[in-house]
Amino acid sequence: MASASGRGVLSLPFSLVGGISFLDVLDYELSVGVSFIARAGVSAETGVIMLTSLDQAFKDKQRQGQMDSLADLKDALFKGGSAIEKRTQDRITRWMAKVLDLWGYNERMPG
Repeated sequence: MASASGRGVLSLPFSLVGGISFLDVLDYELSVGVSFIARAGVSAETGVIMLTSLDQAFKDKQRQGQMDSLADLKDALFKGGSAIEKRTQDRITRWMAKVLDLWGYNERMPG
């Protein structure tokens, strides 16, 4: 099995596609994409945390001898994912608010 950091790097392509799409939606120049360096770090960190949490939930379920069916696997993945999801989404939302503020997005808002 790959290391936690190796698995975290697997989330980088998804982050880059999402970031480029976000720049396109906001009609920004791609040169603003310098922040992708920071975004790549956040993405890798989030990926490592999420995959580690899922792996731990799976191993806990295996140790308890409850990994007998697909429903048990789904239950372990749900518990592992929901344990970290709220903190991850809160952190991402705060990061996005800071980036939008740095870009001056609030000043361009209509109204």
